[in-house]
Formats: sequence, C-alpha cells, structure tokens
Amino acid sequence: MRKMPSFAHMSDVHLGAFRHNTLKNLVLDSFRKAIDLCAERKVDFIVISGDLFDSNLPDLSVVKQAVAILRKAREKGINIYVIYGSHDFSPTQTSMMDIIEETGLIRKVT
Repeated sequence: MRKMPSFAHMSDVHLGAFRHNTLKNLVLDSFRKAIDLCAERKVDFIVISGDLFDSNLPDLSVVKQAVAILRKAREKGINIYVIYGSHDFSPTQTSMMDIIEETGLIRKVT
C-alpha cells in the first residue's frame, strides 16, 4: 500500500517584522520550532503561502538565520514550496525569495 504524502502549511511568518531583537528572535525561534516539528513528523513537504519575510528586502542577519533553518529542512529531505505574499512582492520583480530559490532551498510557486 502506498504511503499518503504528508505536508505542513505555514503562512504569514513575517521573519524580520520587529525592530526589537527580542521580538525578532521570537519569530525566528517559532519558525525554527515549526520546521523542527515538521522534520520530527517526517512531512514530505511544506507549503508557505505568503509572507515568509516581512519585506521583499529583509535584514541580512534575518536572511542568514532563515537560510540556516531552511537548509536544515532540505537536509532532512523536506521540500519547501513558497507562494509570494504581499510583503514578498517587489515592483522590480526581484526579491530575496528569488535569491533563496536559486540556492535550491525553496521552490517558488506562482
């Protein structure tokens, strides 16, 4: 019998939303814990339906931490599909999401 695929859904993560480091780190820690839980439960893939970051050009320290978290998921064999949200969109059609997609850590879904 074939195993039914399992997935997790996240939305409006808003990494980098707060200027105060304590709050900024709480959001990153929550994202890290969610990814760890997905790995523990052995989900096949994760769908993030918008606003992974709070800005299309987030603070690079936040991006660095997010990439480390996303890398852990990929190392566990979890594919991550991301849909642009209003905070991810850029009028120039380029965003940090595009750069992260180039690394192979996520796949952008349009």
